[in-house]
Amino acid sequence: MKKKDDSYVLVNKLSEDIKELEGKLKTVNKDNLKLASIRNIRIFGRFIQMVAPYLVAAALVFTAQSFLIDIPFYQEDIKSYKNYMVNLDSKGVISYQDKYEDFDGASEITIYSKWEKEDDEFYSRTIRIYSLRDYSIDEIKEFINKDTVTVEDILGEAKKEIKEHKNIITEEELNDNGYMEAVKYYEDTDDFIIIQQEAGLNVALTILYLLITFGCEIGVAKFRYDVSDFSFSSKVKAIKRKYPKIDRKLLEKKLNIKRQTYNRLVGGKNE
Repeated sequence: MKKKDDSYVLVNKLSEDIKELEGKLKTVNKDNLKLASIRNIRIFGRFIQMVAPYLVAAALVFTAQSFLIDIPFYQEDIKSYKNYMVNLDSKGVISYQDKYEDFDGASEITIYSKWEKEDDEFYSRTIRIYSLRDYSIDEIKEFINKDTVTVEDILGEAKKEIKEHKNIITEEELNDNGYMEAVKYYEDTDDFIIIQQEAGLNVALTILYLLITFGCEIGVAKFRYDVSDFSFSSKVKAIKRKYPKIDRKLLEKKLNIKRQTYNRLVGGKNE
């Protein structure tokens, strides 16, 4: 009696296993697609985790260089403003130059004192140079029409002072009571042309960006190696172990074995 009960339980168990395997075989393709999606999403998440510090470093370098210097990779259109250089002196001479690029030089006024005779038969005069960076062209024109003492009082301390000596001077120089020369550089922000950034400059900026980024990426990699045990390959292997692909052939093999066992037991019972 005990043997028949055990046989009955085994047959029922085999019947349930067969139904379960048949059900799995019907949905194996759908289940594998679902598992593959889960695997890929999780692997992609780990990939993002792996590259995120490097992407952040590259983005920070790109933002900093674009803000402080210029944008790498992209040869942009830029405004080139008209720049003026105005030369004028206290003798009434005035001249202008302009171009759509920067001038090299600083806005300043040079004051030449009167030539004075010294005891050793030499003549000397003082040359004082003052900055005009904070003064407009109209204010400078007013300076030129004032006497040198007044101008020196307005401008304050000279940024440079030179003592000039000569042993021979002309009559004209001797009778000259001193004069002033000024040069003013300024930019007209209402007058500009659009030009394309120089290709060579953009290449240099791009190379600079790549070098800085490469250095930062090495620093990130070293920091991660020193302080973290993160391993992308290990994470991928763990994901594949947790969500393995269902082997259809293995399921079919198991199903055939279960069916054969079931048929033997059921056939033996009928006999």
